[in-house]
Amino acid sequence: MVRSRHQGFTLIELMVVMVIVALVTGLGVPRIFNSLGSVTLKTSARETVAFLNYARESAFYKKQLMKVVVDLDVQLITVLAFQEAVFDPEGKDGSDPTEPRFAFQKKKMEWVEDKALSFPEGVFIKACVKDDTQVTSGAFELLFSPVGNSSGGEIHLTNARDREFIIAIDFITGSAQIIQ
Repeated sequence: MVRSRHQGFTLIELMVVMVIVALVTGLGVPRIFNSLGSVTLKTSARETVAFLNYARESAFYKKQLMKVVVDLDVQLITVLAFQEAVFDPEGKDGSDPTEPRFAFQKKKMEWVEDKALSFPEGVFIKACVKDDTQVTSGAFELLFSPVGNSSGGEIHLTNARDREFIIAIDFITGSAQIIQ
């Protein structure tokens, strides 16, 4: 009886394995990168929902009007609080010791920036919709009142592959959620 001992692989076996590895890599890697773009978009949509819910809750708990400005040109969402601010209309800084320190200061209500949200590369604000009016450039404003409601609307986020998530803000409850 003759026994043959193989001490390794033949060149053909190695070439077949290399071709299989190349095919699997060539088909699998692009799908991984496509799914990473979708994950980034979905994460951005969830962050936007959390950001809008923050504005709603801040309005409710602080008992003040909050405004969310969606700037489609800059791709930035900003929360502004309606607060009382002190200003000096006559330009005096109170350094004159003969005048009362706050004699010329007056109070007015103005929007003060509270927080801002920007998006990662590859995620864009495509449009905002309110009452069948679509805004694709400029600024879109949402108001959140101290009683919990809002002006309502939708924010459409998209990525480079035209995958889209729609974030709806309910005008009665003021809550935001991803609907698509």
